Formats: sequence, C-alpha cells, structure tokens
Amino acid sequence: MNFPTDLKQGQLGERIIAKWLENKNFEIIDFSNTKDYDIRTRYKDKEILFEVKTDLYEYYKKRTTNNLFIEVSCNGVASGISSSKSHIFAYYLPIHNKVYMIYIEKLKKLIQENPYAFYRTSQSGDGGRVNGFLIDRIKYGHYFNQYDITLKKWPFNPY
Repeated sequence: MNFPTDLKQGQLGERIIAKWLENKNFEIIDFSNTKDYDIRTRYKDKEILFEVKTDLYEYYKKRTTNNLFIEVSCNGVASGISSSKSHIFAYYLPIHNKVYMIYIEKLKKLIQENPYAFYRTSQSGDGGRVNGFLIDRIKYGHYFNQYDITLKKWPFNPY
C-alpha cells in the first residue's frame, strides 16, 4: 500500500477503538497526530493515553504469520513504543475483529526480558525504514488483554 492509504486505515482504526472505549465508559478527549499518543481519554478522573496500531496485513507470501509488529524505530530514530507517551498499546486486527491491549511499560519489559523469544526486524515497513519486533499472537497472546470488536465490514480491502 502507500502512506496516504495506510494513514487513512490507521485513523479509521483509531476511531473504531475510540468508539469501543466510549462504550466501556472512557471519555474521549482528543486524537493526536504526533508520536506522543493516538487517543487521549479520561476514565474515572484519570487521563489515559492510547497508542493504536491497526494491522490489515497479517499475511506474508500467502501464509498467515500470526505476528503483531511492534515498532521501535524509524530512520534510526526512536518511534512506536520507544517514543510514545501512551500508557496502553492497542493492536487492532480488523480482519479478526480483535484488539490486543497491554500497558506499554509491560510490553517494553516483556521484550527486554525475552530478547530471543521475539524476532527483531530491520528494514521493515515504510520503505524499509522501520525496525521492530514480531510477537507471535498465538504463542504470546496471553500477555495481552484480548477483546472482540465486531464490525459488519471493514471499509478497506487489503488484498
């Protein structure tokens, strides 16, 4: 795909997650176009920031990978979970109607304490400029809170 399409898909994913959070009694304060956070909420008088990754591309060479891609840098500069000020990381898979959530500090600790459990990638996404980790959602999904998000139809077709 291309960046404008990816951006639209990501923003739509953020809106879907925000609507779901509203149904869970979170107040949506705003959305950000910075690396600090994607959604700012309030829950029981506490501000909570969310970093949302929307992933439509779970297939590689015509096979399912089951991977969650966790970005840590782009162009050699901290990005993704390395630069976000968010409290919670939400990984949204529209094709499965599922979101995986974890506190960012817990995710960082999980990656740091298990350096050989997760595949470190380089030259991934965005023209090969992104580095990160691949986490098998089947094998390590129990570290995440998993929630169903039902949509009748995702408006973009990635295939």
